[in-house]
Amino acid sequence: MFGGKVSNIYIENICTATETIPPTSKVESVFEKLVGDSSSFGLCVVENGAVLGIVTKPRLMLQLSGRYGFSLNQKRPIALIMDCDFLAVDYSTPIDVVSQMAMSRPPEKLYDFIVVTKDNKYLGTVTIKDLLQKTTEIEVVNAKYQNPLSGLPGT
Repeated sequence: MFGGKVSNIYIENICTATETIPPTSKVESVFEKLVGDSSSFGLCVVENGAVLGIVTKPRLMLQLSGRYGFSLNQKRPIALIMDCDFLAVDYSTPIDVVSQMAMSRPPEKLYDFIVVTKDNKYLGTVTIKDLLQKTTEIEVVNAKYQNPLSGLPGT
């Protein structure tokens, strides 16, 4: 449990190291990996520690749907269809700042996971669910110790 203000808690505290893939991975193998793991929300495409893009399960399914979507793309490298426009934040960014950044994204990217980096190298990811849960938990803890009249710590 974290005490203190949301602005004093960094995204690193809720970051999880998730599986990464190289940009040369074939679309077919990425598709199988994501479909085979019901808990997977997506993957980061990483080369030499740097995050080049992300692949989310819903967006990949959409790209491969249609009459020839899978047939045309299955043997291509994932780098050709990965999302290069993703939210990446430094590990020392406060959770409240990350939350604001995440919620200001366009509607179609609102629920994409967030990439966390350290020295511009992949560190892990944070889902929107985890971000909202931790933000709420911290706010509840803070509210518990505030005076309802003054809003200041104490009783």
